Amino acid sequence: MDRRETRLVSLVAFPGVQVLNLAGPMEMLRGAWSAVRSLRPGAYTEPPYKTRIVARERGPVVSSCGLAVVADDAFASAPTDLDTLVVAGGEVDNALADGALMDFVRSAAARSKRVVALGAGTFILAKAGLLEGRRATTHWRHCETLAKAHPGIRVEPDLVFVKDGNVYTCAGIAAAMDLAATLIEEDIGRDVALAVARDKVMWMKRPGDEPQVSAQLAAQSVSHPQLAPLLEWLLRTPGEDVSVERMAERAAMSERTLTRLFQRELGTSPAKFVEHARVEMARRLLEESNLRLDAIARRCGFGSEERMRRTFHRVFGVSPRDYHRRIQGGEAAIS
Repeated sequence: MDRRETRLVSLVAFPGVQVLNLAGPMEMLRGAWSAVRSLRPGAYTEPPYKTRIVARERGPVVSSCGLAVVADDAFASAPTDLDTLVVAGGEVDNALADGALMDFVRSAAARSKRVVALGAGTFILAKAGLLEGRRATTHWRHCETLAKAHPGIRVEPDLVFVKDGNVYTCAGIAAAMDLAATLIEEDIGRDVALAVARDKVMWMKRPGDEPQVSAQLAAQSVSHPQLAPLLEWLLRTPGEDVSVERMAERAAMSERTLTRLFQRELGTSPAKFVEHARVEMARRLLEESNLRLDAIARRCGFGSEERMRRTFHRVFGVSPRDYHRRIQGGEAAIS
């Protein structure tokens, strides 16, 4: 979709807002103007996006880190016919009790083409009743709290962002920029989204189904006496030919118990964890070595270069060859 018109995007702010949840997406959307002028000269006469910060009152709003952002509009007078409503995260407890904020979110969401929540902003959408029966995510630290407080939401704790219909939720902070790139791609095209990511020195535009937390970090958080040693072994030897049956034997439990344990402790399946570990190792070797691609594929347990290429491209949106070329060549982005 590539409409030659300016889309109005309003970002909801409140005392304690996470400033990067505002600044990151705003910079990405602003960058689309430069990118589209470069890639499609003359196609656009106005910026693709117009962003406005909305709060209880116009003027300064103090963020969670102490920086003040300036609200362009007050809830009472802000336009609600929007292309995209963005609800930022941060310290949301007081925001959840702000009737004017909640009323604005409900009203604007009903008339917006898209509704986006960043990080803890997901809790605001949840309280507004906008996530009932939907899939959603938030920062990994808060996923369990969200699931307990709102059992009608299918919480996806291991995803960078989730799209369910016209509602988008994400882990916030860095993931907010990934989501902004996805919105640009949907609106204008992949070439523009990647050009913006390149300009912002993003290594890649992450897809929504990339895990929030690395396999190494996830494994370190597990203390289960049978699972922890298994994870250590998997991370130490990702090139091993492992099946769920072999993992279950090594952990001295049934395959069914192992699968349930992975889901409970890590929020993923054994096979997905192994794939995640392998693709992370492949990325490290591409960054740190000059090994041939077929050698990396064997060392990481993919079996073939083609299988590694398909998996790497699905996870990171770029081929291993292009990733290595840009890393080794000193370029700052992936295409």
